[in-house]
Amino acid sequence: MADPVVTITPTHVSVPPGGQARISVAITNPGQIVEGYAVEVIDELDGAGPAAYAQVIAGENPDAPTQPGSPVRPTVSVYPQQKTEVVIVFTPGSGPEVPGGTFVYGVRVTSTVDPAIRAVAEAELEVGQVHGLTAKLIPVTSSGRWQGRHVVEISNWGNSAARLKLTAADPDQALGYLVRPDVVDVPLGGTATARVHVRTKSPRLRGQPSRLPFTVTCEPDPPTSRPDGPPGLPDPGRPMADGAFNQKPILSKGVVAVATLAVVGLIAGGVYAFTRPSGGGPGGSTAIPATPRLDPVTVTGPNELGLRWSAVADVTGYELWQLADGSDAPVDALTLGSDIRARQIKDLRPAQEYCFQLLSVRDKVKSPPSEKACAVTAAVDDATGSPTTEPSGSGSPTESAGAGGGGAEGGAGGGAGGGGGSPTSGTGGNGGTATDFPKGAWLALVYVRPSNAPGAEDGLLQLQSALAAKNVTTRLVKSTDYPNLAPKLQQPSLALAIDQTFDTRENATDTCKPLRDDQAPLEDCLIVQPNP
Repeated sequence: MADPVVTITPTHVSVPPGGQARISVAITNPGQIVEGYAVEVIDELDGAGPAAYAQVIAGENPDAPTQPGSPVRPTVSVYPQQKTEVVIVFTPGSGPEVPGGTFVYGVRVTSTVDPAIRAVAEAELEVGQVHGLTAKLIPVTSSGRWQGRHVVEISNWGNSAARLKLTAADPDQALGYLVRPDVVDVPLGGTATARVHVRTKSPRLRGQPSRLPFTVTCEPDPPTSRPDGPPGLPDPGRPMADGAFNQKPILSKGVVAVATLAVVGLIAGGVYAFTRPSGGGPGGSTAIPATPRLDPVTVTGPNELGLRWSAVADVTGYELWQLADGSDAPVDALTLGSDIRARQIKDLRPAQEYCFQLLSVRDKVKSPPSEKACAVTAAVDDATGSPTTEPSGSGSPTESAGAGGGGAEGGAGGGAGGGGGSPTSGTGGNGGTATDFPKGAWLALVYVRPSNAPGAEDGLLQLQSALAAKNVTTRLVKSTDYPNLAPKLQQPSLALAIDQTFDTRENATDTCKPLRDDQAPLEDCLIVQPNP
């Protein structure tokens, strides 16, 4: 048994979307017996090529389903040494589901007696391309003093992918353009976008806003000839989008008025500052106070930073600025008293850099701002919620007073006067007294340092910051403020106490012991009764 001979006429045929094309397939039986042959159209386009919309019309078996894409293959019978013909009709749709272009297909003829006996003939089918490209600008109109920004969005509703080159122009050539990317591929049934920056060639200092229209044109790449048709009609293969740039003057009336008032105010302020007679002290002097100096910022946790500075003589207060990210513009200003020497900044974001400047104030006269002091807050482990790095530095978690208590010591002493509460600020003086605590209450001292030891105060402040990171609130106290402490300490000392009182020695000891480490020179925890 020999394979059949298959011939397709014609071998190349064109069909418009939504139209029809016919071919004739001649099947010759070279064998010696009557053969039955099944006829089918095949391709390699997985349901989107000619086989999906091909219909086989056989002379025999007219009741067999022969709709496009049917799995049933029509059959014909051919006598020995004879041939017969079948007709194949291609009916592609007109939507984007049928791609345009030239496709190779095959007609496979298989023996119904022995499937191994078969033959395939190939031919080409050209499906006409339908362009359905649309373009729009987002926003249609932009405004600015120098430039505007747009996005052009191109949609493809045709039956073939398109590559387009984008250009922009305006009739008065008043604008410059930057299109990125300037060549885009628009898939079948999809969209593509590009950014369009427009810039005026002639900025205007003053005047009224003016509207400058422009057009973005999308041409095929490589270029093709334009279709014949009446001029002025839109071409679906060359979409266009119209937009405009609303050019504003550089100086508006409001800006000019505000600038004039600012200049007049600066001149008047300068004249007043240099002509006003000076007084005789911090309350009456108009001389510019000295610029303060911020110590390096200390990191006390993922949400806190500690600031410290040296006192400036003859001032009535300080003004602390928090600067905006990446600039020297203040976004927050805090007014502080002249006895404050430190400030804890809270409610910050982890792993974020913050910068600060400090000004000294005498009455209403401010000094130039200090040098910037910056630090990055500790990062937080996303899995555990704990800081990934230990807080460092010696920042005090409270505002500190220095007029009579000496820096952070004064802050602790002033807070102790609140009767055992958590101190938030100090005002100097001699600090608290033994009568500040309830009678019979016990106080737990976690760490103790001699007052005259080098770095005693800074070391305790570092330990205080470390405990604060563990949500343990403590206060800094002086033995000289509490008569019952002096006999136990044998010398003037500074101590870090848990910021609460206890009913019994045992409760104070149980709370204090877990907080201790091996750094203290005395016993594990010192438990005392400030007011027996």
